[in-house]
Amino acid sequence: MNGSISLKDSGITLEEQFAYFASHGAVYIYIFLFLSSVIENLFPPFPGDMFTLVGAYFAVSGKLSFVMAFAAVNFGGLAGASVLYFLGRTKGRQFFISSVWIGEIADKLSRMEKWVDKYGGWIILGGRFFSGVRSLISVAAGIINIDVRKFVVLTLLGFIIWNGILMGAVFLMRDKIDNIGTFISMYSKVILIAISVAITAYILNIYLKYRKGRS
Repeated sequence: MNGSISLKDSGITLEEQFAYFASHGAVYIYIFLFLSSVIENLFPPFPGDMFTLVGAYFAVSGKLSFVMAFAAVNFGGLAGASVLYFLGRTKGRQFFISSVWIGEIADKLSRMEKWVDKYGGWIILGGRFFSGVRSLISVAAGIINIDVRKFVVLTLLGFIIWNGILMGAVFLMRDKIDNIGTFISMYSKVILIAISVAITAYILNIYLKYRKGRS
């Protein structure tokens, strides 16, 4: 197996990007993986899945414990989803649809509430597979007061399944690690574009609300 994943266009390897953490011990990478999963749930444009793939690469290359990396991304995801759940449960729908930073999500949130109410545990379990509304499912579960124990168990199980697929794919393709490196490189570029668009939309949204308030 190749010892490095090259990002040919950037001239930087993922090992170099993670060198700071690795030089201070594997625990810092586990913390980074945990926090990246937390942040991805709170701020969906953040490329948490990409870092999960990176963690899997380091695990199959022997630099990390596969079990510890797997646990870090799963419990990080659960922590982030739980924050949204409790915000939904304690603050309610109005907190999210009136928050400037969250944008116009009233229609999506209402739809997620109906989904959670109709499908219950199934939508929570499979929420990780619904790109674009993953975080709203956690919020909706809190708003309609899904039992907290049910939410935690099903959400964690959903993360285990999703991350198991991602990290398992890296493990199965460990002898073709260069292909994964190419995929991660492409994934990084797409996410950077998505983040740029999201930031632009965020700034434009604040500006339009400001103009509307002045008129």
